Amino acid sequence: MAKVSLKKQLLVKINKKIKDARDDILYFISSGCYLLNLALTGNIWRAYPKGRYVCFKGGYGTGKTILILEAICSAIYIDARKKGLKVKCRYNDAESALDTGFSSDLSLPEEVELTETETVQEFHEDLDTFLKDNKDYDLLIYALDSLDALLAKEEQDEIKKSLGKIKKQKLKKLKENDENKEESEK
Repeated sequence: MAKVSLKKQLLVKINKKIKDARDDILYFISSGCYLLNLALTGNIWRAYPKGRYVCFKGGYGTGKTILILEAICSAIYIDARKKGLKVKCRYNDAESALDTGFSSDLSLPEEVELTETETVQEFHEDLDTFLKDNKDYDLLIYALDSLDALLAKEEQDEIKKSLGKIKKQKLKKLKENDENKEESEK
């Protein structure tokens, strides 16, 4: 009798571990690449944790945008559509690097909205609105590409002011050149 009970306890523990492993996968998004998943988490099925911020860091041209878009597509095609989840994604191209030709070549799924913000404040408002307006979705992904491209509102105002001064100086110089030209023609 004791042997049966030990075997049963062992089977219950094994089944619990298998169930926990499956549940664990449900809380991750695949990168779409088994080797990348394995490198990131040690598991070929998972890469990015759901409900967490994930930051891709690297220099210009290192593939951050492709990784972001691949994660979005993986979440839609692998996680959402196969499991019947309602998903919505917003890709905020703050760098203005994703032109319409490139994005149409990628054939982004219809669940992906493209947007652009210029300041940290605009980004915060956009993210807040996205989260508030889409509470009925099972999976929400908001990708910002890139935080470095965002300015503070004050910085943007200062740049606009500086550009305004430069424009005024150029216009003044052009006007002076025109006046000098008219005088020399007389």
